[in-house]
This record gives sequence, C-alpha cells and structure tokens, in this order.
Amino acid sequence: MKRHIIFGFCIIVVAALSVAGQTPGNSAPQRGCSLTLARSPEIRGIRLGMSIEQLMNLFPEETNRASIRRAVEESKGAHMFGASTFAVQPEYPRLC
Repeated sequence: MKRHIIFGFCIIVVAALSVAGQTPGNSAPQRGCSLTLARSPEIRGIRLGMSIEQLMNLFPEETNRASIRRAVEESKGAHMFGASTFAVQPEYPRLC
C-alpha cells in the first residue's frame, strides 16, 4: 500500500514539474526577427530572395532544372501556400 502511495506521489510531482517547465516565465519581451534578405546567410551560392532564374543558373544540369521547375509549379497550388522543396544532384559524380 505504501508503494502505491509513494508511486502516486511521484507521478503527481513529475506531472507538476512538467507543467511548470512549460509555463512561460517572467522573461524579457521577445522582439521580432531583425534579419533582412540582404543580411541573410548564403550557402554555396544559394540565399533567400533569389529569383528562379538566378537559382537555375547555379544548377545548369537539365535534371536539376526540371526538378526546380516542378517545385515552382507545385508551390503555386492553393494547398502549398507558396512553399515547396526540391533536391539538386550533380549529373556526373565528382572525384576529389
């Protein structure tokens, strides 16, 4: 019987601590993001705000161009909200 009471007490304590950990504290007010397109990071020539033409120029392989075109067309669907993903791969593996 004591084990059940101790076990129940432990469950209540863990649940209370879990809830308390998720409650926002009295921290400083959060400000919005100050990152601009001009200051956004560039990764291997790709950066936020690039046009489709700029992106296509980085990946001249036809398979990559087709993937980019397909992703752009899919992003125009109402259910996609303008977001899309695509992957680019070199046609010929490079040897280091």
